[in-house]
Amino acid sequence: MSACKLCASPAHTLKKCDSPLCEVVIETVTALINANPFNLWLQVQELDLFTAAQLGIVCRSFRFPVTSTKVKSIIYIIDHFFLEGRVDDEHLYTLSQEEIDAIDQSYIQLSNWPNISPKNIALRDCIISNLEQYYFRRHRLRRNGLSTEAYYSAVDLYYSSSLQASKSHLRRLQIGVVQNKGKPTFTECCVCLDAKSPVKTNCGHEMCSACIMRVAASRTKSFISCPLCRTDIKVVYTYESKFKMEICFERA
Repeated sequence: MSACKLCASPAHTLKKCDSPLCEVVIETVTALINANPFNLWLQVQELDLFTAAQLGIVCRSFRFPVTSTKVKSIIYIIDHFFLEGRVDDEHLYTLSQEEIDAIDQSYIQLSNWPNISPKNIALRDCIISNLEQYYFRRHRLRRNGLSTEAYYSAVDLYYSSSLQASKSHLRRLQIGVVQNKGKPTFTECCVCLDAKSPVKTNCGHEMCSACIMRVAASRTKSFISCPLCRTDIKVVYTYESKFKMEICFERA
């Protein structure tokens, strides 16, 4: 048996290490990321200063595989804190402008990584892929290398076009839209099985705003029916004010 790569004990391997060093490393890494929770570029630079063994212990604490490479460990750690913790469906629309700016800046810095080494190309590409998921879930558009200004211009154009097309088709619908101050109870849409943009109908069924939009857009009459119970929908309750615009039931 080879000696543990963290504490050098010949009695166990890294996967079974229970040295006090483990907790120190985990707490140190967690504190560094929490100090700059949305600056992924800075997180990458700081995590790269740790050894592969130290990062492996952090991965083990989150029930990720203990790998022998720093690159894979850094990817696991950033996935854990960013995609699973910072920008999951519960927090996606509660980000402050400062946090959004930090994410945007990280995208630019990672995309333009100076003098990137061959081993870090895969690392950069994986984190960029995570950021693309964030942009798509938040704005329905991937960024695909665009500058910050160009990307948000494209987002504005996308929403403007969607609103105009939807309003012209849905203007006749006699449906009220009310913001619900409560919290949604569903974990996934009962129609598409995705977990996003929850709304609730007057008949009590919850689904995502995209699905109720698709139901409405397919109708040519002045009413729509619930896809589950066929009750006429009179009111749609949203949980975020932005979804009132997304659903597009406002009169033009």
